[in-house]
Amino acid sequence: MSPARHEGAYTIDVALDYRIEQPTSILLAIEALEDGEQTLAGEELSIHGAVQAPSLRSSGPARYRWIEAAAGDLSIRYRAEAWVARDLAVLNTLPLTPYAALPPEVAPWLFASRHCDPTRFERILADEMNLPAGWVADGSTIALIRDWIKGHLSYEPVSTAETTATDTYIARAGVCRDYAHLMIALARAAGVPARFVSSYAYQLDPPDFHAVAEVWVAGRWHMVDATGLAPEQSLVRIARVSDAVDASFMTIFGSAEMLAQRVTVSRL
Repeated sequence: MSPARHEGAYTIDVALDYRIEQPTSILLAIEALEDGEQTLAGEELSIHGAVQAPSLRSSGPARYRWIEAAAGDLSIRYRAEAWVARDLAVLNTLPLTPYAALPPEVAPWLFASRHCDPTRFERILADEMNLPAGWVADGSTIALIRDWIKGHLSYEPVSTAETTATDTYIARAGVCRDYAHLMIALARAAGVPARFVSSYAYQLDPPDFHAVAEVWVAGRWHMVDATGLAPEQSLVRIARVSDAVDASFMTIFGSAEMLAQRVTVSRL
């Protein structure tokens, strides 16, 4: 039987308005990725205001772009049409992948990163979810972890850019990046490679950039949103990285004031 499949076209519209207090460098990561599940029918990025030099863009796990901004008002607009064609898997039905069967390029996602240290969560898996030490999770266990996070955390803006998965577990509260970090740390502790995905999310309320986890189960990556705030099948990826430190949509190496910010995702 062929797996269920989601196909849809989405329009992304981003407006960022900032006041730059003094000349500064900015690393931007708002341009959607193209991969095996999503393609771009068209996109446009415009940068207006106090920009000193043309921006330079990379390719890879995120489309990072440097901006050299002088003092003054900075206006960034991004618009894209993304086509998503994604096979849908029922997480509970997916078998585990033994360590030795993991592709070598996937194995590093088992290791600790700045915000997600799996070694701190091995005992928590045993105490909270009755999972024995050394257990390698299958899809049903990943679903159990996801549901545990959703049931034990409150969605509240109590975190900072330095908040780790351990901090979130103790506070039992956070926003989407914190839910994703906790999901990643617990999945890695359960022997499942996991990474951080920043995305554009259709039907997210209120509209904003959105963060989820992505786990390697049964031979491919699957997005897992422990917040339950947006349909996973329609997410448009921006970055696929170790954790939020690599996925900030706008890293300002200096001082700036946000004047306005808007992220809109609609279905065509």
